[in-house]
Amino acid sequence: MEKKNLVRIEHLEYLNAVGKNTLAWLVSHNHVTLADNKNYTIDYGRIVLLNGNYLKIENERRKKNGLEPLTKVAALPWGEWEINGILINHNGERYLRYYPYDGEMQEVELEIRDENGEDLQPCTPVYDEVYEAWSGSKKPSSSCRNIHLDKVTELTTLDADGYPEDYIIYENEN
Repeated sequence: MEKKNLVRIEHLEYLNAVGKNTLAWLVSHNHVTLADNKNYTIDYGRIVLLNGNYLKIENERRKKNGLEPLTKVAALPWGEWEINGILINHNGERYLRYYPYDGEMQEVELEIRDENGEDLQPCTPVYDEVYEAWSGSKKPSSSCRNIHLDKVTELTTLDADGYPEDYIIYENEN
């Protein structure tokens, strides 16, 4: 399999204009090593919500779990806002803040590849083992998520109909 020479393009300045509760397509690149020391790559794409109202979303989650609502939002427990509500800077590293989306426009893509770049087929033992290792390593659910910007291979804001609007992070063939 021929490797593509990809160049990462970032238009992080576009994040300054992201409105409240903006839908986006987010693809992250992850690695899993199994007990046999074989490495696998996982690209996980999903629709997310950017610049959400943390207090409202967290209180909806708390209500579903029978917990008392919060009355105010505390300061970030780590890092500082580089772009309020969206981009966190922590010790020189950047993290994107997003919220899982569970509305009408659900879409998820998952690709798992072996060390040679070959796609694994779903419902095979090795695919299932890699998937279990990857999904088991994810932190418990919370109302918001933070992802290191280096793991993001695609971030595109979507319009109200789910069509691409602004390409913020993407990779191009060189």
